[in-house]
Amino acid sequence: MRRAILGTLAMSILGAGSVVAQSWNGPGPEGATAHPPALIQPAAAAPAQPTGKAEAKKAPAHAAAPQVPLCPTCPPILPPSQPEPYPYFSWGSVEQLIWSIKDGKVHVPLVTTGPTTSAVPGAVGAPDTVVLFGTGGKDLDYDQAVGGRATVGVYDAYYNLGLEASVFRLEDQTFFASFTGLDGGNRALSRPFLDAQTGLQQVNIIDLPGVFDGGMAITSQSRFWGLDANIGLSLPCHDNLNVDFLFGFRYLDLREDIDILDAVTVLEPGIAFFNGDLLQAGDVRTKNDRFRTMNQYYAGQLGARIGTTFGRFFLYAKTMVAVGNNHRTLSIDGYSILFRNGVPAAFGDGGLLATRTNIGSYVINKVTVVPELQVALGCNITDNLRIFVTYNFLYWAEVYRPGEMIDATVNQAFVPISPAFGTDTGPRQPLPVLNSTSFWAQGVGFGLGLKF
Repeated sequence: MRRAILGTLAMSILGAGSVVAQSWNGPGPEGATAHPPALIQPAAAAPAQPTGKAEAKKAPAHAAAPQVPLCPTCPPILPPSQPEPYPYFSWGSVEQLIWSIKDGKVHVPLVTTGPTTSAVPGAVGAPDTVVLFGTGGKDLDYDQAVGGRATVGVYDAYYNLGLEASVFRLEDQTFFASFTGLDGGNRALSRPFLDAQTGLQQVNIIDLPGVFDGGMAITSQSRFWGLDANIGLSLPCHDNLNVDFLFGFRYLDLREDIDILDAVTVLEPGIAFFNGDLLQAGDVRTKNDRFRTMNQYYAGQLGARIGTTFGRFFLYAKTMVAVGNNHRTLSIDGYSILFRNGVPAAFGDGGLLATRTNIGSYVINKVTVVPELQVALGCNITDNLRIFVTYNFLYWAEVYRPGEMIDATVNQAFVPISPAFGTDTGPRQPLPVLNSTSFWAQGVGFGLGLKF
């Protein structure tokens, strides 16, 4: 009954992930067998044939009865005095991950510089304009991420089934870049855009010697984690080669953002506006455009793992392919603040690239495929303790990333710092941009495993 109960529980659990039991129970006396033991029972003794009053000669007490093998699928028959230990074990492991993720692209110019003598210093396409950030310049460059992964599992050698669940998370990756006046006062610092009403390239000047004193910063954060759970079916071991078929569930979560901030102090004789009002010398106006993306992936997955052992060392490669829904969300927010004499004096609804025309949240679902490859090499220090190193590669298509979601076409009638603000004439731009792109993560892991 104990076998039947445990077998029923194992077959009723659904999940997704790899089953490492295979490498724990490699061939040899130290591994647990992956198949039921040979099943035998005594043959029935022939009845005694008495002749007259003489009794048939009894067989010696020490003589062994003939052994007749049963079918390999029948349960073994053991006498009550010889209980059979049930062939299963549990295990767990922890890893330190050192991974890299794909850098974030910014598909429009966000920061430019141009000579102060230009009519529109820093306008995109002008001969002396240099793009400092965005298309043609720097992108969101994320460094290597340190993280962790924890895995637990159980393996039933009688049914050749294993269950595993794992979770990983990378530390939050941050990016920061700042920009101030350049080249000894001979160049202006600008935020470029395309005027939606005229179709001409324009700029919002951040720093212009003697007119505006300002600077800007771009910050970004990326957070990536996931979990999965698998059922694994082990095939019979042949020539020291183990094969598992795997199926289950996977969840991935990627959340990123980009903030574009600037602060400008109006100098004499600078001319600037806020909410349609002319500003005074010494006033400070700030803007912030924020784009946030969230990708939540729910999928079933299939895969296989092939492995081998040599002495106390083991090697395996696993590949999984997940197919499911990616729940994608884009959130846009923007604001402007006027400071006078060091205290907030007015607030504006929107910044430059995030205004009333595109502020909000937008949700789109998309069915996508996520393949993953994992290779592991390790050593069984004892029968219950092992160390290992892994290489992992994961590719995720059709995701939202914030640098791809920016519309650089702007109607100044919706920008609080524009003299045309409040007229609400012309096209409603910028618009929300829903561009899909790809994401990958790869790197190594260093782990410790325990069997019990």
